[in-house]
Amino acid sequence: MEDQDLAAIYTLGLRPGVSVERMKWLLLWQCVNPLFHLRYFYGRLKSNFYRVPFYRLAMSSAWLLSLIAMACALPLSAFLISIVIPLVVSYQICSLLHLVTEHAWILRTDFQSVRDSHLKNSHGRFCARNLPATGLSGVAWLRAWVGWWFEHALIHLPTRLLIVQGSLIVHDWHHRTGADRNWPNAIQRREIDVQKGPCFCTSSSAIPNTSTNTAIWSGRVVQILVFISFVTGRIKGELPSVRLYGFISTTSRSCLFTWFSLPAMQSGQTA
Repeated sequence: MEDQDLAAIYTLGLRPGVSVERMKWLLLWQCVNPLFHLRYFYGRLKSNFYRVPFYRLAMSSAWLLSLIAMACALPLSAFLISIVIPLVVSYQICSLLHLVTEHAWILRTDFQSVRDSHLKNSHGRFCARNLPATGLSGVAWLRAWVGWWFEHALIHLPTRLLIVQGSLIVHDWHHRTGADRNWPNAIQRREIDVQKGPCFCTSSSAIPNTSTNTAIWSGRVVQILVFISFVTGRIKGELPSVRLYGFISTTSRSCLFTWFSLPAMQSGQTA
């Protein structure tokens, strides 16, 4: 298959003819499937050490040596919870969720190139929900606004800061203007294109309210926080509560954002 990303999705069981409900459970299973994680991890090692440019091999080797040094300096439990789980399990779950939600997959038509398909079927992924309807009063008004604020404080804001970080929300702009090197300002550049009119922004409509995953930074943030906690605990006399905090933080974030990202799979199914 010409589109390697789509081929990878097919191998996960996410393909035409499969019901949306079944695809949700298949995606959830792949997030905890040991075989998926082993294959993914092998692919990561291969892409960084096998037949790669010298500079990449040097950087990968330096990073590997730093991990080995941390493994020797930290207790095994600390290394597993603060390094291995975030960098392997959480990272790969986040990467999988990012892959399946960055495009409306399985919509490529005959004689359409991979690039044209990605350009047409990519979409922005924006957090937040519309304001409550006007005209409400009394208890209905209070319920609507309290729910709106709670949803944004507990779901959308953490998702934007920790999950769909940086320019991931405007991934469609990346496909339309791949040659533009001004990617640090991708959010602003996409908005400029939108203001110019639909001819400059030809992707599918943005999908609001999608608490996606794609969530590499959640693993990184947890890793940094838990690592600092472990180092502090190591100096002061390691506290059992630190281990519990690290385990709960990593596991709960992975499970929570995995579940919230499942509805995004509906955009990739055809009749």
